[in-house]
Amino acid sequence: MMEKFILIMKLCSAAFNDCAPEYKAGLHNSWYECAAQGTMMTASALSELGPEMVNKNKIYVSFKCQPLNNV
Repeated sequence: MMEKFILIMKLCSAAFNDCAPEYKAGLHNSWYECAAQGTMMTASALSELGPEMVNKNKIYVSFKCQPLNNV
């Protein structure tokens, strides 16, 4: 049986030294799929927020991939 990975993301503000709660952003069949999706979703989230909000609040997005049995 193949190991599955859950993508866990978190939106943070360096300006306020705070992060929103982590959220589960999808289940993937490989580490590669999870990491690639996390990278794309990070870019998408920043794009949706826009340069003004991202710059003003120093927003960044972090993600991690965890084996499903560790969640």
